[in-house]
Amino acid sequence: LSDWSSEVCSSDLGAALNNLGLCYDDLGDFRRSLDAYERALSIDRSIGYTAGETDALGNLGGRYLLLGRYRDALPYYQQALALDQEHNLKPSISQDLGNLGLCYAGLGRIAESLASFDRATALARETGQKKEESDWHRDKGTVLLRSGKYDAALSEYRLATQVYEQAGLQRELAESLEDLGDLHVLLGDTVSAESEFQRALEISRKISHPRGVNASLMALADIESRRKRYTQAAALYQDALARSRQSGNQEQAGNCLTQLALTDRDLGRTDEAMRAALEALGISRTTGARALESQAL
Repeated sequence: LSDWSSEVCSSDLGAALNNLGLCYDDLGDFRRSLDAYERALSIDRSIGYTAGETDALGNLGGRYLLLGRYRDALPYYQQALALDQEHNLKPSISQDLGNLGLCYAGLGRIAESLASFDRATALARETGQKKEESDWHRDKGTVLLRSGKYDAALSEYRLATQVYEQAGLQRELAESLEDLGDLHVLLGDTVSAESEFQRALEISRKISHPRGVNASLMALADIESRRKRYTQAAALYQDALARSRQSGNQEQAGNCLTQLALTDRDLGRTDEAMRAALEALGISRTTGARALESQAL
């Protein structure tokens, strides 16, 4: 009984450390997340707890994935896949394959990435994992998009949207509709893009998803700007900016300000344009957002 209790406590500790690592990742404290995941991995290996071990390996891979270090992430996902295949854990295998697809895409190994997503999608469908099935369709669509295969990407995004909708995953559905809209913009079909963005906006408002609302408002403003309807674009950017300030989202506020500066410029409102650009620059330097700083400059 003592040994059994010790093993249960150890597995709980491993799970807690894995969750703690995820929190550190969200906070951007990757040094602490690495320590938490490595401790979890050591504990789960010592007691032979396979599910915990593969979770820790996957989280270690995810840490490096977040940092864009695809080559470092790859072996962790490969180890997790080998363990999950050994124990025939199909839902976990699907997750491993999807993560490997992301790594391969980051490394430019496109054929391997697409094949990995296909395997991950098939397993997710077989095991009834609707969200994962949709996620892999969506990620595959993004890889195809970056490869210039727009028709194939459009098909994958539509499949993702359909499955999200069937599963009642409203937030994911709104994000997938944004992807569809962005692709329609690339294809020059602003009418279809506007329709997708409007639908995404309605869903985000319905489920009280502020980030989604702002993304849709910005996307609709971009369309109005493309149509040279600068007054309408400015109103949408102002709406998104007010919401960003209200929620305290500095990143979104900075992005709204840079776009508003360009729109005010096009309207001949140079003083307003300069004020918006300078405010965006101030936000970028306060938050350390280098890409935003470059755009503001």
